Amino acid sequence: DRPFALVSLLAGDPSAARFMALTEDGVAASGFQGAQGQQAESMAASALAKMESGLAVLPDGQTVFIEVLKPPARLVICGAGDDARPIVEAASTVGFRVTVVDHRSAYLAKDRFPSAHSLVQARPGDALPGVPMEANTFVVIKTHGLTLDQGWFRQCMETRVRYIGLMGPRTRRAEILKDIPAGDLERVYGPVGLDIGAEGSEQIAISIVSELLAVNNRRAPGHLRDRQKPIHEG
Repeated sequence: DRPFALVSLLAGDPSAARFMALTEDGVAASGFQGAQGQQAESMAASALAKMESGLAVLPDGQTVFIEVLKPPARLVICGAGDDARPIVEAASTVGFRVTVVDHRSAYLAKDRFPSAHSLVQARPGDALPGVPMEANTFVVIKTHGLTLDQGWFRQCMETRVRYIGLMGPRTRRAEILKDIPAGDLERVYGPVGLDIGAEGSEQIAISIVSELLAVNNRRAPGHLRDRQKPIHEG
């Protein structure tokens, strides 16, 4: 659940391979020795602070590749109805760590959500154990019950989650948001999903997960043919 850097010494002889894993707390594992290890650690710490991967040259002239690896974004889905199943499957496939929350235990059967990371039985107001409601967490609220949706929405608004998606018609969204100042709604997306003409639960899941990816990658959705910058940045 935390970023780390992996340092690999680029050498022609496999027997000379060296690796280092570094977290924000320091070196977790290392095959480097002495001054070379200290130099590699310093460079890795700098790359980790900037969250940037790339090549670096040690003072002894050897080249290392420093890869910064970020923890997967989390997705919390409030509501375990049948239309949640394709969302869980699609989001898990593209790399989100998905938690499904519902107050009905029968809906939280593992065979209904085989790709979910965790299933939590809870109502609004309950804590969600093992789910940090922080900036790396996205939430989609889709209980299809106004009172439950309102409860989860207000609970999420009190956290630092990055994205709060509301599923359902605009009239439901208006009722949920009626007492929320407009300035507090920047991270609220409702109705949830991109406008791609989706029909049916599977297509709607693609619309929702596409929006999640766009927000997570800080991209404004659009056609790649209209993009002037490189498709893959960094």
